[in-house]
Amino acid sequence: MRCNSEADELDKHGGSQGLALVVDDDATNRTILEALLKKEGYQTISAADGAQAVQCFAEKQPDLVFMDVMMPVMDGYEAASRIKAQAGERFVPVIFLTGLTEDEALTKCIEAGGDDFLSKPYKQAMLRAKMTALGRIRDLSYTVVAQRHKIERQHNHLLREQEIAEHIYSRAVTVDNVYLDHIRALLKPASVFSGDLLLTAHHPAGDLHLLLGDFTGHGLTAAIGALPTSEVFHAMTAKGYSAPEILATINRKLQRLLPADMFMAACFVVVTRDLHTVYVWNAAMPDALILDGTNATVKHRGASQYLPLGILADGNYQLAPARFDITPGDHILLCSDGVTEARKPNGERFGLARYEQAANSQDGFRAVVAALDEFCDDQALNDDISLVDIALRPELIKANDTAPRIPALSSQPYTEDRWHWSWVLHGASLRQVNPVRLAINQLLEFGYLGMHHQSLFTILTELYSNALEHGVLGLDSAMKASAEGFDQYYTERETRLALLEEGWVRIEMECLPQSNNGKLLIRVKDSGNGFDYRRWKIQSESKRGFSGYGIMLLHGLCESVHFTNTGNQAEVTYVWKTA
Repeated sequence: MRCNSEADELDKHGGSQGLALVVDDDATNRTILEALLKKEGYQTISAADGAQAVQCFAEKQPDLVFMDVMMPVMDGYEAASRIKAQAGERFVPVIFLTGLTEDEALTKCIEAGGDDFLSKPYKQAMLRAKMTALGRIRDLSYTVVAQRHKIERQHNHLLREQEIAEHIYSRAVTVDNVYLDHIRALLKPASVFSGDLLLTAHHPAGDLHLLLGDFTGHGLTAAIGALPTSEVFHAMTAKGYSAPEILATINRKLQRLLPADMFMAACFVVVTRDLHTVYVWNAAMPDALILDGTNATVKHRGASQYLPLGILADGNYQLAPARFDITPGDHILLCSDGVTEARKPNGERFGLARYEQAANSQDGFRAVVAALDEFCDDQALNDDISLVDIALRPELIKANDTAPRIPALSSQPYTEDRWHWSWVLHGASLRQVNPVRLAINQLLEFGYLGMHHQSLFTILTELYSNALEHGVLGLDSAMKASAEGFDQYYTERETRLALLEEGWVRIEMECLPQSNNGKLLIRVKDSGNGFDYRRWKIQSESKRGFSGYGIMLLHGLCESVHFTNTGNQAEVTYVWKTA
């Protein structure tokens, strides 16, 4: 079948108003209408039934269609519907040719895709008016489609740029993270950029630091604070700062950086290197769940204690953290509120009850992920979703043994030099300066000590803590005989330290060269009565409670450990092989 037309080639209508398709099974009606259209400047093609019309439209792509209703083979309703489907987003007016006046018939024409009607017999003036009106609509439609395509191209370009920026940004935020096989994470952003972040690092003392943060909102604006938070977290952890110090610094930085209505909820977790204890600082996040590795039930929960970071410049993060005894094989499950507040279109929330029910499974992480997938059912997220599972196994800490530690320095050979370094802090300086970090930085100037910096950090931290807490501040380690006493001990520590005006602590280090060994003497002395080493030594392990682990660690790391006088002077010898 070939469309009836004046010319074989009608794809280009130079100078004409366009190409019109006339569909009518009556040849006379077709001829009359074509003649009228030519007077209006249109070129024409024609078809005798609906099936021919559909084929003609596919071949010639006319600009408008005049469609009779009642025809053989295929009626006008079906033909119009198919032509509209072929046209897609291109506006092609379909004008029904009819003498019908019944409302039902006219409604059916509209439902089939009709845009207007032309009643028989045809009148030139009416045809001209309809062509003018439909021409305006057609031109406007072309403009809208062109603008939409332009916007889509710009949107796709912008989206691609955002994806590239997010990839670079995410790598910058997480490049220093310690990703271990025993930390599983589900991080699903609600848009290209995520307002949630997960940071992990090893502390020089061997502990694992982990921070899960959730900024206000989601998207690029919510991700603004991620990079400075990551920089502070990794830099301060590497230098040996404590979790409260890191949180306080992040808080001050975000308070200066973010607008008043933005902040970051956060959960900071410290897993001790002996896998005996977990400390949790929770600032407005859902409860951190400690899951029993044996029966997969919640054995502890770390509830929120603090305001989100970035609200108050002087937010107090020095309070005693939630402290939990753990057993190898236990798990820590953390989540952002994007998990508990995930919603269905009807407003139903995933909720805490559904979250904890899934968490109380043999594999709580996998069960929560499965429950979330079923609940959300691929619908758009209303907030970023973050879920983290930490398996408390020896490998979690042992992995730190292979972590890179200042490789440029540790490659320097040991030389048999002798040196002495000392520093004394007095009164209020003890509130403001942590001399352990300064001492470690001095030691790292000697490249051959780089590979020992974790052990040396642990030794110096324990000696200095004993001198400050028991000597200068006069705290009794017997307070740590219970979990409640442990919290009270650190609350009292911060109270006394804030009021400290007198007292001092001296740290001395001396390197003594030997033929096959390196030897470092470390002496720490305080102005008070010091640590009661003799009492600790005769106490049974059950009476020590939560105290004394550091002293046992000193004996494990050092060749010798001595406390003199009342315990206010300690001297340890650290030895390493040089040949």
